[in-house]
Amino acid sequence: MGRKLHAHAMATGNHHASNTLLANLLIDMYSKCGAIADACHIFHSMESRDLVSWTSIIQALSRAGDLREAIQVFESIRPDRRSIVSWNCLIQGALHNDDPKLALNLYSRLRDSSSRAPNRITHIAALRACASLGDLDSGRELEARISPKCFLPSNGDDPLSLSNALVDFYGKCASMGDAERVFSSIPSKNLVSWTSLIAGYSRQGDSQRVFELFRRMQSREEGIKPDAITYLSVLSACCRSGHVDRAKFYLEEMRSKHGIAPGIEHYTCMVRLLGQANLLEEARKVVETMPVKPDIVIWMALLECCKMWKNLQVGRVAFEGVMRIDDKNATAYVLMSSIYEEAL
Repeated sequence: MGRKLHAHAMATGNHHASNTLLANLLIDMYSKCGAIADACHIFHSMESRDLVSWTSIIQALSRAGDLREAIQVFESIRPDRRSIVSWNCLIQGALHNDDPKLALNLYSRLRDSSSRAPNRITHIAALRACASLGDLDSGRELEARISPKCFLPSNGDDPLSLSNALVDFYGKCASMGDAERVFSSIPSKNLVSWTSLIAGYSRQGDSQRVFELFRRMQSREEGIKPDAITYLSVLSACCRSGHVDRAKFYLEEMRSKHGIAPGIEHYTCMVRLLGQANLLEEARKVVETMPVKPDIVIWMALLECCKMWKNLQVGRVAFEGVMRIDDKNATAYVLMSSIYEEAL
């Protein structure tokens, strides 16, 4: 349909080469349809390009995994005409392609240039890069350099997004004192604020702090309703600390109190917890009766627990579950072989 509309525009005298607005729309359309070659053809045939043209093609190339070409296009823009939007597209593109080092290098280039100043979106992307690298020092330096105006509402976006990103970053880097400091500075905390702090403590295995924060966020004073992501962090804390009964309670509470349907990740936490507690039959029943289709991750979690407890009977069930999805899974064969050797 998109190609037909393009052909119709050409037939009626609206050629993209001389119509910047049309060309920009076509670049966006082709890139969203995965036709990157067509998007590039449109871009390179344009007689004149505006900010949207450059930004659209950089974003399209980045999303398609062609970072080298995206950087080449970016470098062809005159330095004084590189907008903060194009910088952000390239930095986010590096993150999208699992290259946090490149994202931080680009952020440093932008920060050290005199043409543009990083904005809230830039800082959030850089914090994500620091979190991916576990680079606590760079993240702290980044926070110290952020202009106070970046924390103020602007252009209708979420004014808490940067503060929440800092809480998330410090939590992922196991610096919970810093996470608490930023969290405490947020005047009107939202769901993301609470969930980010809870997730940080969950990763550290501090289940008591997780449960305490989970209670506080739902108190009459705070009045924040948890979502599926919050519950996943709480269930993960239960799994790390062996709180079987509490995890069962939370899994049921999701549905009964908040109307949240547990997803495969929630059930995987439950299966892993039950398995680690040597409640393997119960774990098997969870996999076989849950309302979502089992994936290879949950079957492997059950199989790993069977290896831990040398349970051949449930191990066979878990192994068969893996084989139905991936009959060449080498790890599953190794685990099953070990279960046979240790159980017999």
